[in-house]
Amino acid sequence: MKFSSLLLGAPFLVRIHAAECPRASVSGNAITGFKYFNYCTTWTWRSRDKGTTVTLSPDCILRQAWPNPQNVGAVCVRLEGGGDQCFQTGANGAECSVPSPWCSTTAKIANMWGW
Repeated sequence: MKFSSLLLGAPFLVRIHAAECPRASVSGNAITGFKYFNYCTTWTWRSRDKGTTVTLSPDCILRQAWPNPQNVGAVCVRLEGGGDQCFQTGANGAECSVPSPWCSTTAKIANMWGW
């Protein structure tokens, strides 16, 4: 294998670290609740009524699908042990990293809502 071939494949081996998701403050009722689906290694939440899809991967990357029929501006995470925290989702296709303890190998997410 030539060195130039290795260089062409190298970008696919390294995932760029996403910036931490900004925390969000929300008020009022959520615009949507999500149904949980588990596909391979990604946790996927699909809106019950808006068609919005948000994914949270095991490496804690939060991503709003593109295209989404209706975007959400923030997603709130509730852990099984209690406690809620909301994070800004960004534009369609944008990624950010949900910090611990809201997403980690030991965190058990009970539910998510969108605002």
